Amino acid sequence: KDDEAAAKAAEEQAAEAAKRQAEMEAELQRLAALATGEVTVKYSMYAEKFPISEHKLTAATIDETYCLSDVMPGCFIHLAEKEFAHGEEHHYMKEDPPGTFHGLMAGETYWCYVQQDAEQEKRDQEMMRQRWAGASVGGGIGDRGSEGETCSCGWGAPCTNPMICKDWDNRFANAIKAGGNPILFTG
Repeated sequence: KDDEAAAKAAEEQAAEAAKRQAEMEAELQRLAALATGEVTVKYSMYAEKFPISEHKLTAATIDETYCLSDVMPGCFIHLAEKEFAHGEEHHYMKEDPPGTFHGLMAGETYWCYVQQDAEQEKRDQEMMRQRWAGASVGGGIGDRGSEGETCSCGWGAPCTNPMICKDWDNRFANAIKAGGNPILFTG
């Protein structure tokens, strides 16, 4: 009787090991199928698809589309699996070598984060300091001096205030002539 119980236990153990092995092989096949394809990379208000191969994507490929280094020369591009809240510590995808992201899965969404080169940022700030040196900017934070509302029909958006509009009776026609989309107009 003990031999039968031991044989049954060994058989169950072997069946469990075979089941685990089959599950592991199925998971490896699933992951291999996700190694090549497309991922979505979100940056600011943009969400573009990028090709991956062997679970990898390069910063250069992202930069070709988003032109980040054109705006921020010397910047560093990173990817994350989630969008971070303000003040939350950032944890990025593995990069090896820097600029080559590993572990991406086809069909998933990733978030692009950019770190400006510290030296370039200092040069940009100094340039802006010099540009605005001696300029008067109004009385307070956010005060850009005297501004007023003007007729928006010439910009493609019909006015909403007859006191400001240059041609109130023809505001919709003027906005359409300026390239406005009449589908967006509400009367």
